[in-house]
Amino acid sequence: MPLAAQRKTLRVHYKDAVEAALADLARHPLTSSSSSSDPITPTVDAVLRYEDALERHLVAAELPQLEREAVRGESRHPKGDATTKADAGQSSSSNSRATYLDHAGAAPVPRSLVEAHLSGLATTLLGNPHSHHDHTASRETGDAIDAARAAVCKHFNVSLRDYAVVFTSGCTGALKLVADCLLTLPLAPNAAPSSVVSEFSYLCDNHTSVLGMRAPAAASGRTVRCIRPDELVSTATAPALNQTSSPSDSARNTLFVYPVQSNFSGEKYPLDWINQLQSAQLQFCPTPATQHNPAQERQPFANTIVCIDASSMAATAAIDLSEHPADLVALSFYKLFGYPTGLGALLVRRTSRVVPLMTKSYFGGGTVEAASATDPFHAPRRDLSARLEDGTLNFQAIAALPLGFAWLDAMARHGQQAAASDQLTSHALRLAVTSGDVSSFRAMHLIALHTHALAVVLARHLEALRSRNGAPVCCLYLGLQTPGEQPHPLRFDSHGAIVTFNVLRADGSTVGYREFEKLAAVRGIHLRGGCFCNPGACQSFLHLTTDDIVRNYKDGHVCWDDRDIIHGQATGAIRASFGATTRLSDIATLLQFVCEMYASDEATFTVPRSLSVTSSTWRDAFILKSIVVFPIKSCGGMSVESWPIGPSGLLFDREWMIVTPTDVCLNQKREPRLALVTPRIDRANSTFSLSATGVQDLVVPLAAMLGDDNSTIQASWCETVVCGDSVSGVVCGEIVNSWLSRFLARPVRLLRCSAANGNRKCTLPIPPTLLQDADATADKPPQVTNAALSLANESPFLLVSEYSMEAVNGWIGERVGGMNDSVFDTKPHVPIDRFRANFVIGPPSTMLAGEVESDVASSLAFVEDHAQSFAIGGTRFVACGPCTRCQMICVDQAKGVVTSEPLETLARFRKHQGRILFGVHLMCDQPDIAQSSSLVELCVDDPVLLTV
Repeated sequence: MPLAAQRKTLRVHYKDAVEAALADLARHPLTSSSSSSDPITPTVDAVLRYEDALERHLVAAELPQLEREAVRGESRHPKGDATTKADAGQSSSSNSRATYLDHAGAAPVPRSLVEAHLSGLATTLLGNPHSHHDHTASRETGDAIDAARAAVCKHFNVSLRDYAVVFTSGCTGALKLVADCLLTLPLAPNAAPSSVVSEFSYLCDNHTSVLGMRAPAAASGRTVRCIRPDELVSTATAPALNQTSSPSDSARNTLFVYPVQSNFSGEKYPLDWINQLQSAQLQFCPTPATQHNPAQERQPFANTIVCIDASSMAATAAIDLSEHPADLVALSFYKLFGYPTGLGALLVRRTSRVVPLMTKSYFGGGTVEAASATDPFHAPRRDLSARLEDGTLNFQAIAALPLGFAWLDAMARHGQQAAASDQLTSHALRLAVTSGDVSSFRAMHLIALHTHALAVVLARHLEALRSRNGAPVCCLYLGLQTPGEQPHPLRFDSHGAIVTFNVLRADGSTVGYREFEKLAAVRGIHLRGGCFCNPGACQSFLHLTTDDIVRNYKDGHVCWDDRDIIHGQATGAIRASFGATTRLSDIATLLQFVCEMYASDEATFTVPRSLSVTSSTWRDAFILKSIVVFPIKSCGGMSVESWPIGPSGLLFDREWMIVTPTDVCLNQKREPRLALVTPRIDRANSTFSLSATGVQDLVVPLAAMLGDDNSTIQASWCETVVCGDSVSGVVCGEIVNSWLSRFLARPVRLLRCSAANGNRKCTLPIPPTLLQDADATADKPPQVTNAALSLANESPFLLVSEYSMEAVNGWIGERVGGMNDSVFDTKPHVPIDRFRANFVIGPPSTMLAGEVESDVASSLAFVEDHAQSFAIGGTRFVACGPCTRCQMICVDQAKGVVTSEPLETLARFRKHQGRILFGVHLMCDQPDIAQSSSLVELCVDDPVLLTV
């Protein structure tokens, strides 16, 4: 069978297998035959029957064989049929190729929800709720807040008679409020044990928002205990623990915090723990690994206040607080339906022993009934919510919550077709809220079934993937409660809408999560890599000790950096998470990407290779082939025959940038068509011009662009952020802004941010050759160059080599050569302008194309990685390290479109310490050049001397 036909067959089989399995699910619902009162609650046996049906379809499709034979070397973008509409999870401005699999990070914003909310705000006047309620606007606000509190309770199958709803800034804010009330105040020596919380225990698999509660608890003299899931045992299996309790144990209060679903792995922790802890049916029994810690001695749980982090589970499953009455529940609403952000809640059970303990020292806004300014007197409000909600609530955002729950209900009732029907219009949402016809609690059962089925499909496929040598392609992290079970059962009652994994190479080594993220982003796949702010789960699954974490930190690894592999060990994982709007085609897109990139062949993954050279200096092998100036950051380059060196790089290089109306800097990752905008500076005629296909060229005086002509440039300043640095610039004239806005079809402004007027500095380490004193030793923090920097990301100059580019194109040809791939028009070839370098070096004209021996050319490839200095003409530059590459190099500079190469190939062959490398950062070793009255110019064909 031809390769193209095999590819098509593979995609059809993927789709047929998953569609057939879920069709079986529709024909034979996962219902409990013994529970007619709740026909949509699945039993474990029913779920296992579905999984068996799914396995039959996968076997019938013979997927493993097809994967090995049909996807070798394919490099193709996902098609538009993987795209969901605005109410199926995509915003109106989303890329048509986007595959969103980061619902655990944030649910996509439904358009109908935003429209319904804005319509309500436009037609209803909401005033400050602290104003007198005779004020109509204030009363409207009070009613909206009360309706939102009731909707939150209804979502958890309880009422406001059962729980108080305290609005916060989010789940983290809710947990901080718990810490402020229960763990912060010092323990009074004579305090009655029942009047305070004296112990704080938490599950090791918790968000950092829970770990942050340790510090105030320990500082105030409370016992702190970290507990693994297998250290919670039933009193029926450990009766001896009851004998160790003392009379004071029965009176003391313990706060226990755990997530009902892990945000790392998707593992569901039993809701029954709530009831068992409250009735002292669970005991803490340390494992041998933790018994050495005195704080980890065997203890009963008495008077336990149970606080659950519900954010992860509440997004895709029902939590019935009427059956599992947790004392405290923390959550964020953007996890459920994407909007609004910055809003969460703490639910407090009104009959819990925790209610009289929920006091804090700070008060503000409407939290008091009376207060004196001259004496330390205040009387807190008796209503629990009013007592704990400092200041004015975010009432306009709170008004959106009933609409959000109505959206969840509509999605569950009407399925994926709801977005294209009349059931999800803004009017329908408002009508549902007004009529009271919303049951988001019941809706969550259906959403849970849908998302769990997707998790099963993805996990089973990833488990089945094999390299050509038979080695597994993925290592899945599915649960800490059943570490010995292989494969993990993925039961409905024990696993949610998350699949976390790492990709393995054929030799068993781990692919870094940042590499995976970058390559997935090129394909329009949005997921998350790292530890997901859950150090405990990360340590457990990746076998990282505290010593490992401290060592990695001392080696420079911090959260969110690119150090995904250190000392051969993964520092994080890859998480795919689903929501009500996730489709099977999204799963298929991710699976196709994994197959193509990691199960298709046995490509050699290498770090930049070491050189075997006989001379420390390369002569007669390189000249300066081209000089490119980029006046506007992220726009096209201007090739010149000669150009002077300025104070922060090439003269005028990256001195301008394009910003949005909100002063956000645009780059090609956000707007690939910036590549089509070509600025040119004519120094002889003192003009600045802009050109692009389809619009008339614009020519303005250079003096106007430099701010020297007050008649043609607006005297207004703007501040923005570039690579974490705050920069300010002058807004260029309206003529220029209009031209750019017209071409980009969006309102933008052009700013000039001269390095002479800025404070940006190059922070790359000083090369050893520039260290002037003997005190610069390895045990000291590395010194940085502090060279003046324009709007370039990292360094004043960037250099690439044609020899190295030839090697990369050779690798690309080996991977995709001879295939009719949409990435390339003819033969597989990526031009060197993708790397947007100032200097391109290569063979001199005496070494014509084709005359360089292949072994010589091979030996010259990547020699720049190991060079300490470069002499270009009569000017000396020093190397400041290799350039780390991202998705920017996938933008075709001639067409303004995104492709998958060369990043995919570089990730295979040019990966080192979590970074994908190509090119070298430079700084001038003659800083007086820029201050000279006569500018020093570099010229094309200048000889280039590398010192290794």
